[in-house]
Amino acid sequence: MASPGSHLRPKVPLFRLGHLPTLRAFAWRDAVTDSGTTDTTAVEDLSFEDALKELERIVEGLERGQGALDDAIAAYERGALLKKHCQKKLEEARLKVEKIKLDEAGQPAGTTELDG
Repeated sequence: MASPGSHLRPKVPLFRLGHLPTLRAFAWRDAVTDSGTTDTTAVEDLSFEDALKELERIVEGLERGQGALDDAIAAYERGALLKKHCQKKLEEARLKVEKIKLDEAGQPAGTTELDG
């Protein structure tokens, strides 16, 4: 007799034990970006470009499905923080561009203070 809920289980195992990649294969954890920052750098201390590079690297690693589940979850969490940081930096840049004063000839004449 089948156990309760067994009809909900997938017919094929989600992971084949012989095909799980090793942690070494999941290079996001120890990788260093071109600027020399690692994933232990505080997200708020990263430039937009460095945060974006690290986020892209994390996404690539997750898409390859490499590494242990706990490490993938940690990478996903860091990626979410990086995404939020990048969005904040883009919004700050957008607001700054909107605040640029133009003179009568349409040339930049300085900026006004950002609200907030």
